[in-house]
Amino acid sequence: MEIDKAKTRTEFKKRLYTFTLRLIEFIDKLPHGNVSRRIGDQMLRSGTSIIGNFVEGQSASSKRDSANYLNTSLKSSNESKLWLALLRDSGRAQRDDISWFLDELDELSKIFASSVLLFRRRLPHAERPYRTPGYPATPMFFTAVASLFVLYTFLEKPTEAWAGLLFLALGVPVYYFWRKKNQAEHPESARSRRRLLCARPARVRFQVRALGGLNGQECV
Repeated sequence: MEIDKAKTRTEFKKRLYTFTLRLIEFIDKLPHGNVSRRIGDQMLRSGTSIIGNFVEGQSASSKRDSANYLNTSLKSSNESKLWLALLRDSGRAQRDDISWFLDELDELSKIFASSVLLFRRRLPHAERPYRTPGYPATPMFFTAVASLFVLYTFLEKPTEAWAGLLFLALGVPVYYFWRKKNQAEHPESARSRRRLLCARPARVRFQVRALGGLNGQECV
């Protein structure tokens, strides 16, 4: 099992390294205008930070530090998507070129997010960079008040309430359709993420499935 874990980590690191090399090549080909250069600098910083923090996290002195590094990789992935979207929508890069990076970053973000959530569940008392004041009373109070508003809406305006609920429910099949379509178009990314998560112990794999990390698939 330890050998399998090491192999999976190595494969994932190679994936990050390949992504970073391709990103550097892409940035080099951007137009030489002032805006493109500045966005490229920001994207180079956030894009290389992904693998940099992942590597640092592998040799962290504690699980808490490792989780913090992975969380930084997650933030860098999301930030990189912003810069890429700006380049695409401002017409400074081809949409086809941007599409691959956005799809890959989306997959990487899901992997990092699943890992961070697992760390938080396994280390519930670890120090957090931010904790909601009054936790858990504050979110419980918010949930109770929001539930009262929903109940009041159903009692006073049932037609509008049911129409809104139906509209939200329509988004569920649309979501699963696009997720299945994305997996079909990028099977290698899905398999790579599955290998990374399946290398974990059985108890942790169960937690990942509960969080949607394995898309309901069993590890064999």
